[in-house]
Amino acid sequence: MKAVVEKTNVNLWKSTQEVLKWYCDFHDKQDGYFISFDIVEFYPSITEKLLLKAINFASQYTNIESYEKDIIIHTKRKIVFDNGEPREKKDSKNGFDIYNGKLW
Repeated sequence: MKAVVEKTNVNLWKSTQEVLKWYCDFHDKQDGYFISFDIVEFYPSITEKLLLKAINFASQYTNIESYEKDIIIHTKRKIVFDNGEPREKKDSKNGFDIYNGKLW
Protein backbone atom coordinates (compact mmCIF):
# COMPACT_ATOMS: atom_id res chain seq x y z
CA MET A 1 0.00 0.00 0.00
CA LYS A 2 2.79 2.42 0.88
CA ALA A 3 4.35 2.08 -2.61
CA VAL A 4 1.00 2.79 -4.30
CA VAL A 5 0.38 5.88 -2.14
CA GLU A 6 3.89 7.21 -2.80
CA LYS A 7 3.82 6.58 -6.55
CA THR A 8 0.31 7.94 -7.11
CA ASN A 9 0.83 10.89 -4.75
CA VAL A 10 -2.63 10.47 -3.20
CA ASN A 11 -3.60 11.24 0.37
CA LEU A 12 -4.52 8.19 2.41
CA TRP A 13 -5.43 9.01 5.97
CA LYS A 14 -5.96 6.36 8.60
CA SER A 15 -7.31 8.54 11.40
CA THR A 16 -9.14 11.77 12.10
CA GLN A 17 -5.95 13.16 13.63
CA GLU A 18 -4.06 12.65 10.34
CA VAL A 19 -6.76 14.56 8.44
CA LEU A 20 -6.78 17.41 10.94
CA LYS A 21 -2.99 17.72 10.83
CA TRP A 22 -3.06 17.78 7.01
CA TYR A 23 -5.82 20.40 7.00
CA CYS A 24 -4.10 22.63 9.56
CA ASP A 25 -0.85 22.49 7.57
CA PHE A 26 -2.63 23.11 4.24
CA HIS A 27 -1.92 26.58 2.82
CA ASP A 28 -4.23 28.62 0.59
CA LYS A 29 -7.41 27.14 2.06
CA GLN A 30 -9.45 29.90 0.37
CA ASP A 31 -8.42 28.51 -3.06
CA GLY A 32 -9.54 24.94 -2.40
CA TYR A 33 -12.50 22.79 -1.53
CA PHE A 34 -12.95 20.23 1.20
CA ILE A 35 -15.21 17.26 0.52
CA SER A 36 -16.25 14.81 3.21
CA PHE A 37 -17.69 11.38 2.42
CA ASP A 38 -19.82 9.31 4.77
CA ILE A 39 -18.55 5.80 4.16
CA VAL A 40 -20.56 3.97 6.83
CA GLU A 41 -22.22 1.75 4.22
CA PHE A 42 -19.33 1.64 1.72
CA TYR A 43 -17.77 -1.68 2.64
CA PRO A 44 -20.76 -3.93 1.82
CA SER A 45 -20.48 -2.75 -1.80
CA ILE A 46 -16.95 -4.11 -2.22
CA THR A 47 -17.46 -7.07 -4.50
CA GLU A 48 -14.90 -9.64 -5.50
CA LYS A 49 -14.73 -8.00 -8.93
CA LEU A 50 -14.08 -4.57 -7.39
CA LEU A 51 -11.39 -5.96 -5.08
CA LEU A 52 -9.67 -7.59 -8.06
CA LYS A 53 -9.78 -4.26 -9.93
CA ALA A 54 -8.16 -2.55 -6.92
CA ILE A 55 -5.45 -5.22 -6.75
CA ASN A 56 -4.79 -4.86 -10.49
CA PHE A 57 -4.60 -1.07 -10.12
CA ALA A 58 -2.10 -1.42 -7.26
CA SER A 59 -0.10 -3.89 -9.37
CA GLN A 60 0.75 -1.01 -11.71
CA TYR A 61 2.75 0.60 -8.91
CA THR A 62 4.13 -2.31 -6.90
CA ASN A 63 4.78 -5.98 -7.46
CA ILE A 64 1.96 -8.20 -6.21
CA GLU A 65 2.64 -11.87 -6.84
CA SER A 66 -0.21 -14.06 -8.10
CA TYR A 67 -0.07 -16.16 -4.93
CA GLU A 68 -0.48 -12.96 -2.88
CA LYS A 69 -3.59 -12.06 -4.88
CA ASP A 70 -4.92 -15.57 -4.26
CA ILE A 71 -4.30 -15.20 -0.52
CA ILE A 72 -6.13 -11.85 -0.43
CA ILE A 73 -9.16 -13.25 -2.25
CA HIS A 74 -9.14 -16.47 -0.23
CA THR A 75 -9.14 -14.58 3.08
CA LYS A 76 -12.33 -12.79 1.98
CA ARG A 77 -14.15 -16.10 1.67
CA LYS A 78 -15.47 -17.24 4.97
CA ILE A 79 -17.70 -19.80 6.50
CA VAL A 80 -20.01 -18.75 9.30
CA PHE A 81 -21.82 -21.34 11.37
CA ASP A 82 -25.16 -20.83 13.09
CA ASN A 83 -26.19 -23.67 15.42
CA GLY A 84 -23.76 -25.97 13.62
CA GLU A 85 -25.08 -25.11 10.13
CA PRO A 86 -23.06 -23.15 7.55
CA ARG A 87 -24.62 -19.80 6.74
CA GLU A 88 -23.91 -17.10 4.14
CA LYS A 89 -25.07 -13.57 3.68
CA LYS A 90 -28.09 -13.54 1.38
CA ASP A 91 -26.31 -11.48 -1.28
CA SER A 92 -22.99 -13.34 -0.99
CA LYS A 93 -21.70 -15.57 -3.75
CA ASN A 94 -19.18 -18.32 -2.92
CA GLY A 95 -18.74 -16.94 0.61
CA PHE A 96 -16.99 -13.74 -0.50
CA ASP A 97 -17.45 -10.88 1.96
CA ILE A 98 -15.63 -7.75 3.05
CA TYR A 99 -16.70 -7.72 6.69
CA ASN A 100 -17.67 -4.37 8.18
CA GLY A 101 -19.05 -5.29 11.57
CA LYS A 102 -22.42 -6.80 10.73
CA LEU A 103 -23.17 -10.08 9.03
CA TRP A 104 -26.86 -9.80 8.15
